Amino acid sequence: MIVLHEQCSVERPATEVFAYACEFANCAQWDATAISSEKSGSEPTGVGTEYDVVCAMPVGTISLRYRVLQWQPDEQVVLEGVCPLFTVTDTIKLTEKGHMTELDYTAEFVFKPALRPFEALIKPGMVRMGAASVGGLQRALEDRFEAPTISKSALLADKLILPGVARFSKLGYLRSKKQWHPVSANMRGKHVVLTGATSGIGLAAARELANMGAGLTLVARDKTRGDRLVKEL
Repeated sequence: MIVLHEQCSVERPATEVFAYACEFANCAQWDATAISSEKSGSEPTGVGTEYDVVCAMPVGTISLRYRVLQWQPDEQVVLEGVCPLFTVTDTIKLTEKGHMTELDYTAEFVFKPALRPFEALIKPGMVRMGAASVGGLQRALEDRFEAPTISKSALLADKLILPGVARFSKLGYLRSKKQWHPVSANMRGKHVVLTGATSGIGLAAARELANMGAGLTLVARDKTRGDRLVKEL
């Protein structure tokens, strides 16, 4: 078994830290190895919730199926991830102290029998991976990223019109997404009026704002589509 243990402290309430760090659909934003993470189903997160996580590891790309084993809001989450090479149990514990929240992260890797003789060789890279991941989580929660500035290439693309329009396509989105900073902002207690929320950018905004806890008023022309979106959110 290889055990990784890391800690960090951030100046945010435990409620906000839990909402971001313990919702594993966000892990691709901060985890050093995660390429993508998707929650299975649309039910509220809790014991039994599952995630499909794709990671880039030294041995290649690995797909894991995670399942929430314990879910204690604002205090602790325990998840188990399974793949052909190993099983991992991730535990995130939170302790609020004044205006700070301390985060304690442990990952226990149990490798398949064929890989166990190589654990000593694997461990140093895994330790670095764990430190990088928690460091990424701390940066995401501190949320001190500078505002982006438009590049010369983007200005030129806008002037040429068609290249600029292409940046709003699915391919443009996938390319741009690689450069985005994590979004750990918490919108609980805030209300947003959103137009055009049943499709396109408005739909994506509605989903993300709802995930961040915002109250929403959706302005839509099509009542059926609007009702469908409200039910989804």
